[in-house]
Amino acid sequence: MGLFLFKKVKIKTLGYGYYFYLYSENHLILATSQVYSSLAACKKGAKSVVCDSAVAALEDLSDPLRRPHKCPRFELYTDGDGYRRFRLRDRNGESVLASQRYSTEDAVRLGVQAVITQVQEPRFFTRQGSELVELLGVERQDDEPPAVTDVADTVLFTERPLGELASIDVGDESDGDGEIFFD
Repeated sequence: MGLFLFKKVKIKTLGYGYYFYLYSENHLILATSQVYSSLAACKKGAKSVVCDSAVAALEDLSDPLRRPHKCPRFELYTDGDGYRRFRLRDRNGESVLASQRYSTEDAVRLGVQAVITQVQEPRFFTRQGSELVELLGVERQDDEPPAVTDVADTVLFTERPLGELASIDVGDESDGDGEIFFD
């Protein structure tokens, strides 16, 4: 079960922006999104991660013999400090997810696999003051299942208080980027 946490950040040029962290089941940060101009756009990016990661190809940008893949795709690359990283490009070619640093090739590939596994049963959260609020995915009530290209648009969001998960400490709202500690 992957946990998406939506966060608000102050940006000089935009005013406020939104991004999300993707946490693993054992509460480690797997990856971070880009900054979006609205919470709605950020949610759409998270839905894209859920829908695209299962069908994304894997492309190692450091391989001189690589064959380019269509999007969606996970791109493996080496950053300026020599660490391995990955990013997920959605069906439109936009980068929607970027990983943390990995020291080995095996570790970065395990990170990609962790994203694919964790987003199969996603949970979405946002912060209101010092409270975490879960955003529930609700499927549309259509007569027929959506076509594969429509999957990213089928999840709508509703909100509910966390209840029994309220023991998650989301830090101080005033710091702009509170840490999360899980019991």
